[in-house]
Amino acid sequence: MITQVGNGTDWKLISSLIKAVAEEATFEVDNEGLTFRAMDPSHVALLDVKWPSGAFEKFDMGTDKKFTIRIADFDKIIKLAGKNDKVLIKTEGDMLKLEFNNGFKREFQLHLIEATHSPTPLPKLSFTNKFTLDLKTFNSILGDIAVISEHLLIMADKEQNTLAFNGKSDTGIADIPLKAGDFSELELKEGSKSNYKLDFIQSFTTSPKDAEKITVQFA
Repeated sequence: MITQVGNGTDWKLISSLIKAVAEEATFEVDNEGLTFRAMDPSHVALLDVKWPSGAFEKFDMGTDKKFTIRIADFDKIIKLAGKNDKVLIKTEGDMLKLEFNNGFKREFQLHLIEATHSPTPLPKLSFTNKFTLDLKTFNSILGDIAVISEHLLIMADKEQNTLAFNGKSDTGIADIPLKAGDFSELELKEGSKSNYKLDFIQSFTTSPKDAEKITVQFA
């Protein structure tokens, strides 16, 4: 299996996201691209990645249908890719080969490992509320809440068509109410209060720095 993509920025993003939930990463490969799915050990957060083959400059599936790596080791190597490097990644036997090229070539090889976890099924969930918000604004809200609390409470008021983000602890209370006009999209089918672990959300939302908007569904 061979992949080549830009300067490694996308690989760095994927690696940082996976590190938030797992110590190993099993990528499944087919003609449509790469996929990864896993839950963290406490079963609080699930990460589901679909990376289409069309996003790569070159994509050759070869014969390997899946491969597993220690994500911490991979992360250390992929961070060495410079912004002007071409990144080539391929499996060779029991090794993963990474090649960075910017006029001169640097090669690294990483041992593949046996997967210790079975595939993670995608749970069947029903979401009744949805909003789309500028990602920079959303991360700013999360940062404000984090000063007060380790948890994020999202409160939806269907009658008023408003949404509030709240954090509470022995330190105090943070409350950030938003109206419908603050969102690119706001769809509330029911009033609800939903509580989430803040560090997981931040680990997912602060990595994709080039993204402009985020869509969140909850119930």
